[in-house]
Amino acid sequence: MGDTATWEFAAVVAAVTIGLGGMLLFTLVGVIGSWRMYSGASRAAAEAAEASVAVQDAARRLTPPDAPRSESDSPAPFGADLSDLRRQAETLLDQQSQLRQAVADLVAANATRGAEDDDRDAREIGIAVQRLDEHIGRVTAAVANLDKRR
Repeated sequence: MGDTATWEFAAVVAAVTIGLGGMLLFTLVGVIGSWRMYSGASRAAAEAAEASVAVQDAARRLTPPDAPRSESDSPAPFGADLSDLRRQAETLLDQQSQLRQAVADLVAANATRGAEDDDRDAREIGIAVQRLDEHIGRVTAAVANLDKRR
């Protein structure tokens, strides 16, 4: 082996080392991105759970006293303060818009990754947000109806 072969071998070793270093860098960036998406999804799920509880509470308050109730429902006065209900409905709408933005960000971030499991998870989150939108729409309509009756 001459000097040229030694330099060629050293160049190949350097190229392989640089290539593996680049792959390591991309892997670390991917891990950090996945970790950030997971933490965002966890926060969005917690906020969705809180919003769901608030919607159920508002629905209980809006139910007329003669409507059938399950045993687990605590009796809530029908003549609850309407301004308080309006304020809670506005809070729910604000939380809903924040949740929609978080889900849109997650879906946008997920679109760049292209993993099938992540796509399925994003679709499930989208469906859950649509159901939450429907419930919040019902609550808003009920508060508007109460305002008209008054």
